[in-house]
Amino acid sequence: MQLHPEQDQTAEKFTQLRTDSPLKICEWEDNTTLQHNLRACEVRTIDMALKHHLPVLVPFVSVGPLDLACEVCLLDNSSDLEWVWARRNQVGPLFVLQSPGNWILNWSLFEPVSTQPDSEYVETPCLYGKSFTLHFDQLNAGKHLGTYVCMDRAKPDAPTNQIWYHVDTINPYEPTLDQLDLPSKYELYSKVETLSQMQSLQKTVDTDLAAYQEYENFYHDPIYLTSLVFNNLPKVASCGTYTIRAYRSCFVRIQPDSIYDMTRFTEEAKLIYTTLMYAFDFLVSHHQYDDQVRNVAMRSAAKRRSVELGFYANLNLTDIYVPCQYTLFYHLPKLKGFKPLTTRGFYTDMNYDFVCPELDPMDLINLALERDVTKMQVQLLGFDDVRYMKIEKVTIEGSQRIQLTCNLNRPVDCSEVHKDVIWKTESGMTFTRRTMLNERIYMSGDCSLIIQKVERNDSGVYQCFTRNPKNPTMWSRSPYIAYRLSIEKANYKLPELNEFFVGLIILSIWAICIAIMWLILMAYNYHVYSSALIVAAARKRKHEEKLSEAENRFLQAQLLTFGEEQTTERSDASGDDSEVERWEEEEGEADQWVEREMEETDVDEYSKSQYYNRMDSDDHMGEESATHESDEHYVI
Repeated sequence: MQLHPEQDQTAEKFTQLRTDSPLKICEWEDNTTLQHNLRACEVRTIDMALKHHLPVLVPFVSVGPLDLACEVCLLDNSSDLEWVWARRNQVGPLFVLQSPGNWILNWSLFEPVSTQPDSEYVETPCLYGKSFTLHFDQLNAGKHLGTYVCMDRAKPDAPTNQIWYHVDTINPYEPTLDQLDLPSKYELYSKVETLSQMQSLQKTVDTDLAAYQEYENFYHDPIYLTSLVFNNLPKVASCGTYTIRAYRSCFVRIQPDSIYDMTRFTEEAKLIYTTLMYAFDFLVSHHQYDDQVRNVAMRSAAKRRSVELGFYANLNLTDIYVPCQYTLFYHLPKLKGFKPLTTRGFYTDMNYDFVCPELDPMDLINLALERDVTKMQVQLLGFDDVRYMKIEKVTIEGSQRIQLTCNLNRPVDCSEVHKDVIWKTESGMTFTRRTMLNERIYMSGDCSLIIQKVERNDSGVYQCFTRNPKNPTMWSRSPYIAYRLSIEKANYKLPELNEFFVGLIILSIWAICIAIMWLILMAYNYHVYSSALIVAAARKRKHEEKLSEAENRFLQAQLLTFGEEQTTERSDASGDDSEVERWEEEEGEADQWVEREMEETDVDEYSKSQYYNRMDSDDHMGEESATHESDEHYVI
């Protein structure tokens, strides 16, 4: 193996590079040294090899220096050492599961680290010859992100091969956020007089942003994909115009206590969990000490570190919130549904007009005369007994209108720009004339405070301030009157006009459906009734025909019986001629009567007779039985 013939004298004692190595020795002074205690060095190296992951977080806009130490205790075989790296934008899995709990690197993604010129005078990275440390004089987050390994090619099982440096950053939030125009921000008063007013209004915007649209949360024990709401509201503000942006961004939540029970997790979840714990352990170190002063110092350091890295730190005692923009997620194992890098969030902007306080003209005069002590105005500050009226007012939620008046004993006008009265709450929120039609709380022209469509969150203290009688350009320090407004929940609520119309439309639809069903039933009933009439008429005709036949037979039978009786009587009295003549006359009269009766008899009269009714009940009996029954019950 050929070595560089020309090396620095100090470097030749420790480091020898191959002639084909793309990595160069740093040209400036090398202050690094190896650890003198060989035993301690070996223990430290083995501990780091068992840990595997050494995450290194750098700011997104960082161009500062960075050193990656090659964890070796002796440089006797430095020619076998080589720095290799896998670029963070390299496609493919970085970790391969060889056996349960044993992850190895996918060496096909790695390539030798080479020295590249960053400027006319600086080349980075380079190598410190005394310790084989990889040095970046100007680390560029856009070029140098990746996983670095100081590899011993002669010994594949060397501890240094198991020490993996993950150099990563946290990308900005904005490319992963969508702008959201919340309706609530148009209902708020953007003109404020104190920072507390701005904070109170911004809290309302943050609450609405957190409640907007359920976030697509993901849970894979012990990893929880969720979102956090935060803003860039300053802690100190002077008068002027401010644009405050509220963010709702993606975060990965893990619990440090889960490290004590890793058996129930999948191998992929274990790898993700341990890597994130190593990278963001500074977010939980602020409560690990018994000394409260030290914990406060660690908490402040964690906040400064998060600001430096460019992400919002939600410091608490139970969870770690890792921003989804962490670039190592590109090469961590993929879980089904776990897509932190592509999960989008929201943001909304709120503009505030921080009103400058009105200056007292006497203050300006005092400032002008400040250099001449003899001409300065001397003011004696005393105690003022401030008293004002407080009124308790109770109303019901949903009331259409509430009017609060100052009850001044002098006329006031608030319709002009120069208003005589201003209304405030205890939190410092002010109310003036209505500027938009959808404003619920505003001041009328007679300086009364109007609250329309009362809501539960309107409860509070409303104070009426007037101008200082001695100096009309300034407001009085104490309110003239104050109302403690209490909003009670309504036990019942009358329907609104639109709800009434909706109910009326529903009832109309039901009425139309019922009318249609009634018409269908009436048509069906008419059809059934008509069919029944036709069947009844046919049955009646059949009964009339049977009745006619039965009556004819009955009359014939009666006539035959009567004739036989007459014949018998004539035969018995054949000896008397006068009797015979009389019988013949009676027979002739009977025949005439029968003929007359047969002509005058109508079928309808017999249909109403007891005989017809009996025939209707015995409709299914035979003709002989009908005739027999008639003979028994009817005799002419």
